[in-house]
Amino acid sequence: MKKFNVAIAVVVLVLALVSAVFSGFLFAKRCQLMDGWKKFAIEINSTAKELDKDSVASADALAKKLNVDTLSTRNYDQLSGKLSQLHRRSAQIVAERNDLVDTLRGIASQLNVKDIPSVAEMRSLDTYVESRKKVADAVKDSINNRDEIYRELVGVANSELNVTLSSSKLRDGDKSALSPLTKALRDNSTKVDTYEKTLGEISTLVGANNGEVNGSDSAKKVCDAVYSYCNTTKKLLKDLEESKETIARLKKDGTSKESMISEQKSTLEQNKVTIRGYKQALGYDDDDVDAPLPWKDGSMESRRQCVGEVSIVNERYGYVCFNIGSQTTIGQKIGKKTIQINPMVKIGDEVIIARGALEDRNSKFIARVKLLDVGADCSIANIPAGDDIEIKTGDIVYLADAR
Repeated sequence: MKKFNVAIAVVVLVLALVSAVFSGFLFAKRCQLMDGWKKFAIEINSTAKELDKDSVASADALAKKLNVDTLSTRNYDQLSGKLSQLHRRSAQIVAERNDLVDTLRGIASQLNVKDIPSVAEMRSLDTYVESRKKVADAVKDSINNRDEIYRELVGVANSELNVTLSSSKLRDGDKSALSPLTKALRDNSTKVDTYEKTLGEISTLVGANNGEVNGSDSAKKVCDAVYSYCNTTKKLLKDLEESKETIARLKKDGTSKESMISEQKSTLEQNKVTIRGYKQALGYDDDDVDAPLPWKDGSMESRRQCVGEVSIVNERYGYVCFNIGSQTTIGQKIGKKTIQINPMVKIGDEVIIARGALEDRNSKFIARVKLLDVGADCSIANIPAGDDIEIKTGDIVYLADAR
């Protein structure tokens, strides 16, 4: 029994020692937990202060509600309600940030900025700064371009139209800023319309552009026509003066001219007698019949009457010979006489080869060839390729350009 009691005492002592050791561990852990809790409270308070920065100071400042004392273990029961304020403030800031991102992207879109960063890029903390700078730089460039356009507009209006515009009013979006320019352009439009109307009337008078004036090219044509009209008028005035001098001179020499006219009438009567004799010699007895004019050498009439024949066909050497040449002549009958006209057959002329009488509508077309050599009374051409072409001696030939 004594041994049992000793054993029980030893066990109790060991358990007491173990309890003391574990109590020490638990106390150390409790100290760490309390220290961590305090750090947690300090970080939350620091976060609340950051969220309160740049905001209007008031009794509702989040840092005051979430101080270290309020977040201590003594107020554990109220901790859930306090921390929910931090969540609401964070959610509010995120919503405001998202609205700001949407606003920035909307501004960039209205300014036609290219390559606008995505919503995700602008909301991400990793890419927000770069994306914001990109949009801000694009907006700045757009504003600079707008200001440059305003400066150019002000300069052009001043130099070209003598109109003074206000750059500051243009930048401020003052609707009246462009009123002077609008008035000047309207006045210029009226002047241009009057100018074009007047120019159109001038154009009608001088016969240019059918009285229509559209653009600088038409105006130049009208100016050229007016210049030509002026030159013509000057020439006419000069000719008029010369005509006056000529009339005066003719009046002065009137007597001698009348004498010359009388002589010309006498010569005309003699010529009529001569012509009548020529007509009688040609066989024209009626004085009212007009004799035809002789054809000229190489005329279309003579070439139309030039008809020959195929005289030689040499299939071995591939040529064909015709009985028309450079000295061939065509007879033209005038009255009872016949005169010879040369149709002027030459190298390069194209001739038609046909079979049958020329006046026969059923005559057969054989080939169309070009003269390679022309002699006095003959000419040569190559036989054209083709199995269906058969040229025979006696086939008729005539000049292609005359029929």
